[in-house]
Amino acid sequence: MGKSSRKNKNKIAPVNSTDGELKAFNYAEDPEEMARNELVDNMEKLDSKSSKDRTDTLITINSLLRSRPTLTFVVRYHDVMSTVLTLKNKPDPEAEQLVTLMCLFVLHGGKLITDLIFEPMSQMRSILQDESRSVALRMACSNTLAIITSICCEDGFANGMACKSVWSSKTEGDGKLIATALTSWCFIILADAETIEEAESSQPKIVTLLSHKDLEVRLAAARTLAYLQECMHEAQEDFAGFPNEDHVLNVLREMMKNEKRTSKKDRKEQRKGVRDVLEYLETKEDVAVEYVENNGQETLHLNSFRMKMAYGLCCDVLKGGVQVHLKSNPVMRYLFGWDPVPLGA
Repeated sequence: MGKSSRKNKNKIAPVNSTDGELKAFNYAEDPEEMARNELVDNMEKLDSKSSKDRTDTLITINSLLRSRPTLTFVVRYHDVMSTVLTLKNKPDPEAEQLVTLMCLFVLHGGKLITDLIFEPMSQMRSILQDESRSVALRMACSNTLAIITSICCEDGFANGMACKSVWSSKTEGDGKLIATALTSWCFIILADAETIEEAESSQPKIVTLLSHKDLEVRLAAARTLAYLQECMHEAQEDFAGFPNEDHVLNVLREMMKNEKRTSKKDRKEQRKGVRDVLEYLETKEDVAVEYVENNGQETLHLNSFRMKMAYGLCCDVLKGGVQVHLKSNPVMRYLFGWDPVPLGA
């Protein structure tokens, strides 16, 4: 990728500086510029012949992209991403970081990088359905397919079906993978009114997952059923519920009780996760609102199961960087219905 022409981080102050600023200008004083410089340095290390070295470099790049929005970097490296994001023949740890990088690029650039996503999406669908690949890599593919579809892919049906193949065909597999694939499938399929019939026909299968041995799967199934009901009410004003609604409610009520076969911690988490779902399905009233404070300046209202699902997906990718991205990342702000730039910024 070539060597950087930047010799050091100390530059001469701009000519329009005030007298008090006529000193060496250190870009390290500007966190965004410092992060951008570090990103550029690390991109050059991706030429290494060592997979371990490339993986370590990708971890650093992803961490930096999580820490703050850096759109100028994404635009600058747009042309080389098609080469960097090739997943074929990459070891699982390196491929996992590349998939995460793809997701972070989408969260930064949105539709500006639509032309980069098609080949990586195809590769991610194949990896997601390949049981020989690591669970962590397949989970990363599932999350990334969901976020890509919601932001810059108009036809995500193939992505949704790849996710469904994981949670519907082998329900005794890894619980975290099944839960992740179910959530991603739901987020992809229910975003499009034309595919809601596919989701509706899958409802009985989702109900069976309420009795899965793994807590993550049971909770994902409960949230998916609530989101499905939410979408059906929006699509059909006279929607009266699914034929098996009484059975679903009975299962959810049982999940709220103390089950001796599960740990105290799991019982507490299960009751917490099921409570809102049960209340919504019983009353048909709006979901309880959760509030997320954004640096004390704005409040994100998670007032639907879709909003809660979107926030959870973003937290999985951005981790501790969600708040800073909500503050100034236009793509993230659009995803949650906010203006591109906060008022008064």
